[in-house]
Amino acid sequence: METEDLRSFSRAVADTFKARLTHWTIAKLDDGHPVIGLDPGRPDLPLNEYLNWALLAKRGIDAEIIITNQLVASVEYIPTPVHTSIRGGISGGSTEYNPLSRVGSSVWISLFPYLSDDRQIRELRNGDIYTQEEALFYAGTMLAHEMGHQLLHLGHPWSNDACVMRPAEALNFASWVNKLDAAQCRIDSSPAMKPGTLKIPVW
Repeated sequence: METEDLRSFSRAVADTFKARLTHWTIAKLDDGHPVIGLDPGRPDLPLNEYLNWALLAKRGIDAEIIITNQLVASVEYIPTPVHTSIRGGISGGSTEYNPLSRVGSSVWISLFPYLSDDRQIRELRNGDIYTQEEALFYAGTMLAHEMGHQLLHLGHPWSNDACVMRPAEALNFASWVNKLDAAQCRIDSSPAMKPGTLKIPVW
């Protein structure tokens, strides 16, 4: 029974991943250009792929923080977390090993999930439409999350939604930020919040 439940869960996650990622193969920007994929007159670059941004750091870039407005949503041949899969492969940011970084890693975040009003983005944000100020505030909170990985090597305390280190559910950033309470999520308050817990992989 347990095996069947796990199989059903895995199938549901994979089906959700596929359906939501497929949306981006036809979605358009306000200027009519595709969000991802080929477009006449533009170079064919894998800018929507997670590995493009991960390798930017791992190959060595002289930057500790990278901010882009590019949607990052893709399928990869590396383990993909469930919370990323149910978003349709959307990554809001990541912390990656960087041999040239003064702190040993770089973080990157994408502003697209905060600034876009695409119908699927709104659905994953629980229907919310953000002002520019709100969008940038939530993006800054995401940057703080990634810097927690980068500077303190903190993990994800899934059982405590008061923690900035616990990822948002889907792209519901407003609800995520409203629950944050530093007093309820101190350093060393759980195994995931112990500095050094996260090991940033060197591929």
